[in-house]
Amino acid sequence: MTPVTQNKVVVKKTTGETVIRGNCYAAVIASFLDLPITEVPNLEIWYQFSGCFYDDLRDRFLNLKGYKWEDEESYLFRVFHDDMLDDISHMDAEKIAEYKELLKDRYYFCAGYSPRDIYHITIWQNGKLIHDPHPTKEGLKSIDAMYQILPLNEDEKMRVEFRINQKLVKFSNISP
Repeated sequence: MTPVTQNKVVVKKTTGETVIRGNCYAAVIASFLDLPITEVPNLEIWYQFSGCFYDDLRDRFLNLKGYKWEDEESYLFRVFHDDMLDDISHMDAEKIAEYKELLKDRYYFCAGYSPRDIYHITIWQNGKLIHDPHPTKEGLKSIDAMYQILPLNEDEKMRVEFRINQKLVKFSNISP
């Protein structure tokens, strides 16, 4: 994983107001996949639409690279965060130790508000911040969500391949 620093995104609102935002989401994905940020879709532009576009764009991009975005089981990384153990109080000490061993050394993403009061995403490992794409490297003041990127299983790879082939078949009879 090569740490990538976010780029700035300039967006004009319909009112003419210029909004300059970072692109932390693309930066952490680029870092995880060891890609230049320019090869990752600029998800920040679509973020303002409450996920209706950017989730699809993120998922399709990752699927084509052989990965998937996972949030359902990602809360288990809370075992590395002492201040979040209340959230997994249904687990006994033995189960927590088992998950710590199972998830040891895996990268995961934590999202929450930065000290700049902007929603932000960073990369963690074993309960420690290892990459903040923002130039200040301030991290998060709170963690609201956890995610991970996992390789697709064989069944999922076949579905992605089928979807790609299906689109190729649909457009194969179009002549220039």
